[in-house]
Amino acid sequence: MYQGEFATFEEYCRKRWDMTRDYAYKQIAASQVRQIVYHGIQSPTNERQARPLTKLDTPEQQREAWQKAVETAPEGRVTAHHVEKVVREMEGTKEVKKKKVPRRANVKTPREEELISEEFRDAIKLFIGVLQNARVDNWKSTSKKAIVKFLESMLFLIRDGGEND
Repeated sequence: MYQGEFATFEEYCRKRWDMTRDYAYKQIAASQVRQIVYHGIQSPTNERQARPLTKLDTPEQQREAWQKAVETAPEGRVTAHHVEKVVREMEGTKEVKKKKVPRRANVKTPREEELISEEFRDAIKLFIGVLQNARVDNWKSTSKKAIVKFLESMLFLIRDGGEND
């Protein structure tokens, strides 16, 4: 997706999504886990809930850990901390083994004009989570066509709609 417009995946993540490559990989891993654990039960609603599950070796272990986290969540509220605790219990360790992730050599901060407010970033993260859930749900409650129209409207507002302001 990024190769036509950007030189590297890192540049794509930074310029297109205002996130680091490492964070993008975490989002991708969390999305994959959400697809694995979803089978009629509540699926993780954000990357922080899914992240501890990525540390387990097999999809079966991920499903088992998620189901246990849902069933044992205090007051029915599944938190990232609770999922982490369940994963630790399954592994029989005090700390969950971390997979080795290559580190970036030069971490560049975005230029001032590339900064995004925390409120905007939170809204986009929420939107991405809802979009991923719709995808996992095979577009039953929200169609791809409707999402594309919505995104086209947003792009119009960003590119053309504000020029007369």
